[in-house]
Amino acid sequence: MSKQLLGKVVIVTGGARGIGRAAALGFAREGARVVVSTGRDFKGGEETAQMVMAQGGDAIFVPCEITDEAAVEAMIKTAVDKYGRIDCALNNAASGHGQALTADIPTDDWRRAIDVVLTGSWLCMKHEIKQFLAQGGGGSIINITSTTGMIGFPYSAGYGAAKAGVIHLTRTTAKEYAKQGIRVNAISPGPIATEMLTSAAAANPGLLDQVAGMVPLGRVGEPEEVVDLAIWLSSAKAGFVTGSMYTVDGGQTA
Repeated sequence: MSKQLLGKVVIVTGGARGIGRAAALGFAREGARVVVSTGRDFKGGEETAQMVMAQGGDAIFVPCEITDEAAVEAMIKTAVDKYGRIDCALNNAASGHGQALTADIPTDDWRRAIDVVLTGSWLCMKHEIKQFLAQGGGGSIINITSTTGMIGFPYSAGYGAAKAGVIHLTRTTAKEYAKQGIRVNAISPGPIATEMLTSAAAANPGLLDQVAGMVPLGRVGEPEEVVDLAIWLSSAKAGFVTGSMYTVDGGQTA
């Protein structure tokens, strides 16, 4: 079976766990060389890179706080120094705030959500695009957003507003750089069985059943179900797809 991303170089931010870790492993299985990045969980990021290599892939770990522009530039430079170029990027890093009504969100928590989710995504895109243009060969960017940025979810106003901003940023940027062969798309997952959800469920028996009951397909999704779409969007098979936003939510937003 041919590998869809053979020889490509892919950056994955937020790669310490969950969708980011599954993406690093999935991209590597499709033949990509993977740059795993995290801003805080260095141990998790290193573990992800080691897991890629254990399955026969090629990966490096690069710490990067995506709200720091110099750090983002350094991440791109490290990737290019190691592999010679970048071809795809999965901008997955995010930070929310504790559940709170809009008027009760601490200002610092609001700013952190906007800084990491929206500004951080923009900074990554900014320097990924600059590298694509310098290479002259196009590229693919996928921003992981959220159904929270599409419809109103109480107690998550800051996170949802930031994710909605990333959806708009995706569409605008796709139009700006289409003629240069740079494709920009977004994936909005619904409830996915990441460590965050499973940990919450362990402390709150019945939570998974409650969440699954809100999904028409009757279950939560798996990280790999998001990754399968990301692999396709990064491949030549999606060469006519840009400026699009896909939901992986079991019909939740239908």
